[in-house]
Amino acid sequence: MRLCKVFALLVAASVFLSACTSESPAEAASEWFNALIRGDGVTLHRRTCAAHWEAVRWGNAQLALMSWLGREALLPAVEGWLGFNLGVDARFGDVHFEVLEMEEDAAVVQVSGEFIWSMLGFSTPILFESKWYMVKEGEAWRWCGEIGETVWR
Repeated sequence: MRLCKVFALLVAASVFLSACTSESPAEAASEWFNALIRGDGVTLHRRTCAAHWEAVRWGNAQLALMSWLGREALLPAVEGWLGFNLGVDARFGDVHFEVLEMEEDAAVVQVSGEFIWSMLGFSTPILFESKWYMVKEGEAWRWCGEIGETVWR
């Protein structure tokens, strides 16, 4: 009898803890965004809905190739020709993820922040805003496309 009570308590605790630790669509969107920036194909696959996986897979491969060509081939060649380092850098800063609409298995997440581009010591922040459609497949929230187009200001 005591073993049944302990088992029931463990089951109840695990259900309660899993409900408390379930992620939000905004957290899943953040993980997808960071995986895209890092070129982490495993996380992108895990965080992209089945309907969009093919497009993300090929888009990520093209992004990785362009990034490699820019950093490893083109930029060093230009800097070598010029004879000095251009100090080119690009990164995202202060990115926020906010759930605008939410249903049981679908949500709209607004992603906003700044893209900072710098060269020769000068930097230019460019603000951006985008809305993403997130769906719940199984127990995980997944990116399933952009709503409209990204606005750059």
